[in-house]
Amino acid sequence: MADEAGIFSSAAFSTVASNGATPTGAPGNGEEGQMSWKLARKALIKAGSPGAAANGDSAASHGGSLEGADPELCITLLERGLNFSGLKARLKAADQAWMEHFITVGGIPALFDALETLGRKGFSGIVGAIRQLECVGCVRAVMNNRFGLEFIVEARGESFVKRLTDVLDTNNALVKIQVFELLSALCVYSPHGHQLALEALKHYKRTKCQRYRFSLLLQEIKNAETHEYAAVIMAFINCIITGAPDLGQRLALRNEFIAMQLLDVLAPMRSSAEEALATQIEVFEDSHHGDQAQLEMPGDVDISSHSDLFTAVFARVRERKTE
Repeated sequence: MADEAGIFSSAAFSTVASNGATPTGAPGNGEEGQMSWKLARKALIKAGSPGAAANGDSAASHGGSLEGADPELCITLLERGLNFSGLKARLKAADQAWMEHFITVGGIPALFDALETLGRKGFSGIVGAIRQLECVGCVRAVMNNRFGLEFIVEARGESFVKRLTDVLDTNNALVKIQVFELLSALCVYSPHGHQLALEALKHYKRTKCQRYRFSLLLQEIKNAETHEYAAVIMAFINCIITGAPDLGQRLALRNEFIAMQLLDVLAPMRSSAEEALATQIEVFEDSHHGDQAQLEMPGDVDISSHSDLFTAVFARVRERKTE
């Protein structure tokens, strides 16, 4: 049985990032654009992986089931760029022993090499977009396994997280959604995961010659064509802030976003924000008020007492909302 205690089922990620933020559509021109993405994705996934073009390949290469396939076969398919949809299903169903063997024989580097190759080639039309999406889905399946996630986070000498952010240089909105969700989960997984996500954003800034490490996020939310997509970006921003290990870092990170005019970007969205985006804006504001209240805590509050601290912060937030 697959590892059920994955990062995407963790309480922290569910509370901060998935509470109304996981999109049902992708950027497009209104509802029609969202539906066209959904229908195209559904049809192509049903048809199987489009990557099996070589004559004589097995049914597994042509998008068939990889149920029971060993890690070596899966890696061979990765190296040939074949059957990402079947591989994703196999990774999701993998038990701990299978995943450990997959990693031991080089599965994760092969997976990221395949993702990098797809990024270099780009894609023409929806078929190429779905191949890239399915490959990112394979990364998600690995990261939802405890052993796979630990390998990626603790890897020495190579930053798989930086390689993941390189994928964001694409017009494939569905791919970017998955990558942002993976980075969000890393932020709340552990302090080291949070650090890796920040370093990856800095790496993206440097390689793409952007001015600030959060420039990408501000650009994406400014140009978001749907509120569902804007909600994914806001969820990531909230995970960056709330995943920080202490009050001082949370304040510094939030102020960095505010200095980049995030509040001005959100202002015109507030009145018409759909539920997912409205929820993430509220999370941002509530965490802001809560941190400010903690910063202004009177000297007689025992901050080592969780109950006293909660009571004091709750009172301060309530006072601010009534002002």
